Amino acid sequence: MFDAALDQLDTGILIIDTDFVITFMNEACERILDVRREDALGRNIDEFFNHPSQHIRNLQQTLEEEREITLDVLSYKRGKHDKFLRQQTRLLREGGAIVGAMTELKDITGYVKKERELQAIIRNMTVNIVPVADKIGALPLQPIIDESHKHILLERTLTLCMSLRLEKLAIDLTAIPSMDDEVAHSLMRLIEALRLIGIEVIITGIRPEVAMTLVTSGYHLDECPSFAHLSQALAYFTAV
Repeated sequence: MFDAALDQLDTGILIIDTDFVITFMNEACERILDVRREDALGRNIDEFFNHPSQHIRNLQQTLEEEREITLDVLSYKRGKHDKFLRQQTRLLREGGAIVGAMTELKDITGYVKKERELQAIIRNMTVNIVPVADKIGALPLQPIIDESHKHILLERTLTLCMSLRLEKLAIDLTAIPSMDDEVAHSLMRLIEALRLIGIEVIITGIRPEVAMTLVTSGYHLDECPSFAHLSQALAYFTAV
């Protein structure tokens, strides 16, 4: 009855004894690992899986070191399958003595793929350079939400400018209603990095609140022309 109950779980359960022999595997584990339990039960786990993946080594390590392991994301590849798992290993005790170890496996492939798709969307939304003329581009800057966005802003902007072979870039701040000191610092780092790779920068659409932050933070844009509207910046670029 206990085994039948475990077969109702979506979480994969795999149990080994102290000799590393597989003693139990539920249906979810069969499905997640793409194996048949009738082939696995009674077999040494290392021999059965042959070049075992990280999740198997974690289970073995739990027994060897008497230490339970938790991994939020674990890559698993077997044949044509390419999955992401969440793993929790546990020591099994009986009368105070360790009698084996168990691993719980959850297939989170769908979640991880959606998360990565979302991250890609965020990257594209954070930095989207629009070519407007030969070797001239415009970057409509979006609000920076967290620390990762600051890194994306610098890395992706430089990469796109190089791939587009830009010589001039207008950074438009129209969508930025306010700016703290850290974001101001990130903006100035970006401008300096662009200059170092030979790109002329113009700032447009600076709101009064943003201008005040830049001034009070000690940043000066003396060598960086600024205009109220993006169209003015593009006219300036094409006239030079």
